[in-house]
Amino acid sequence: MRAGRNANGERGAAAVEFAIIMVVLLMVVFGIVEYGRIFSQIEVLESAAREGARVAAVQADAATIEQRVRDAASPFDSDINDGTFSISPGDDPPCNDDTGGEEIVVSFETNIDITLIPFIPPLETEREIQGTFRCEA
Repeated sequence: MRAGRNANGERGAAAVEFAIIMVVLLMVVFGIVEYGRIFSQIEVLESAAREGARVAAVQADAATIEQRVRDAASPFDSDINDGTFSISPGDDPPCNDDTGGEEIVVSFETNIDITLIPFIPPLETEREIQGTFRCEA
C-alpha cells in the first residue's frame, strides 16, 4: 500500500524532467543548426573573395572584380556591406605588366547574424572577408 502512495506523489515528475531537459536539448540542436548556417555563409563569402582575387590576377578592372565577387556570393551578396569593398593594390586594373608576381588582395566586410538559438537574443557581428591571389604578368 505504501509503494502505491509514493508512486502517486511522483506522477508528474517525468513530465517536469522532460520539459527541463527538452529546453537544453533544443538549445543545443538549434545551436548546431545555426553554427552550420553561419559556417556555410562564411565559406561562400570567402570563396567569392578568392574568386574576385583570381579575376583581378588576370588584369580585370575594379568594376568587373566587384561584380564577379557579388555574382559568386549570390545567396549572400546582400550581406556585403556597401563601401567596404577594397582591392589592394588600388590601381585600376590592380594587376598589370609591372606588378606580375605581386599579391592582390580583395576584401570586404559583412554582417553575420545569429538568430535561431532559442532564449538567446539575436546577435550581429561584423567580419572582414578577404581573398588573396598572385598577379599574372
